[in-house]
Amino acid sequence: TFTLPSWRDAFPVAKSVHVKRHGVDVANSLVVRRERLLASTAESYRKRRLMYLFRPRISGFVPGVQLATLDAGLDLWDAYVAESQRHVDALGDRAFELRFEDLLDEPTKTLTALAEFCDLRTTTTDGRPLGDGIRRDRKDAYLTDPELSAFAARRADTLARHGYTP
Repeated sequence: TFTLPSWRDAFPVAKSVHVKRHGVDVANSLVVRRERLLASTAESYRKRRLMYLFRPRISGFVPGVQLATLDAGLDLWDAYVAESQRHVDALGDRAFELRFEDLLDEPTKTLTALAEFCDLRTTTTDGRPLGDGIRRDRKDAYLTDPELSAFAARRADTLARHGYTP
């Protein structure tokens, strides 16, 4: 997203696709990914520590550490979506924006429009409709968690800036 101008310089006629997902679901995904990464890193460290008892310190970079909270994740989402929207507006008909939730609601319609934008065929080789098998339960996953729902209500202003209202 933030390096798109460089890519546009290298590929001036390329089209761009922006997929936007509900900010709370994105923030939660970032926090969960961080927790998994830290657990994995801790286990890896423990195993290496056992192998190298005399090696007191094992260095390494753990990406995503700063995304320890939902607020940090939503702030990052906010920055990316705002930047993406600037690109979409500037690119006009060379940009395609879709909401993840629309993809889940109407996968065939959404994927057909995306395929046409990308000048791709819109039929599958086995005759199944485009989007068959998409997990529709991922739409607004935050609603199944009271903590995430409360977080969404608390940060409604940020969500509303990008078209997501409670």
